[in-house]
Amino acid sequence: IHSEIVTVPRNTGTSANYNRAVDHSNGEWIKTIDGDDILLENCIQDNIDYVAANPEAKVVFSDYFIFKNKQRIREFKDNPFMQNNKNFFTVDTHNQYISLLSRNILPSPASFLYGDLIRHVRFDERYRYIEDAPLWIKLTKQGIRMYLLNKKTVMYRNQESISKSSTKYFSPLHVESSLSYFWCERYYYIKENNLQNAYDAVLMRRHEDVS
Repeated sequence: IHSEIVTVPRNTGTSANYNRAVDHSNGEWIKTIDGDDILLENCIQDNIDYVAANPEAKVVFSDYFIFKNKQRIREFKDNPFMQNNKNFFTVDTHNQYISLLSRNILPSPASFLYGDLIRHVRFDERYRYIEDAPLWIKLTKQGIRMYLLNKKTVMYRNQESISKSSTKYFSPLHVESSLSYFWCERYYYIKENNLQNAYDAVLMRRHEDVS
């Protein structure tokens, strides 16, 4: 196993960090994970087994646990991620794209990405601190479907994750990226296609972010 630490002289944001990591990788598949999340022991093998059985899949999401302070606070025994979002993975790519314009329901820590695809499409560095949602929109817009592996493979620190931090150091930067992403990627499509319910929901979340 080869490991490498890649550093830069200044903070370029999360999206650029992900692109830099992808550029230094040479594997067929890429598993991203943030510093406050945890891979389960079965994570890589389960994902490899899934893509081997589903060769058409290039972007895979799995189920996950939520935890706090390195302790599991809730196991998804009733599998709400699957129950709440199962329809998303059964519709065609265009409808996945439309759904993502309304709301990002895809958990970044649970993603498994085909290397050559992500090296070509890349994370959007216009949004420095929100790397996941713009990528899912870009992929589905280009006709790349999102697939589901119905197994838990990661532990996601939700309440105290970096993106949900209440510290003044990070949160304003994340909110700035979120608002930029909203106005550039989602607003006009939602409004022009008369997706009023989705539009209202996004505006409500935008107001909550600002407040």
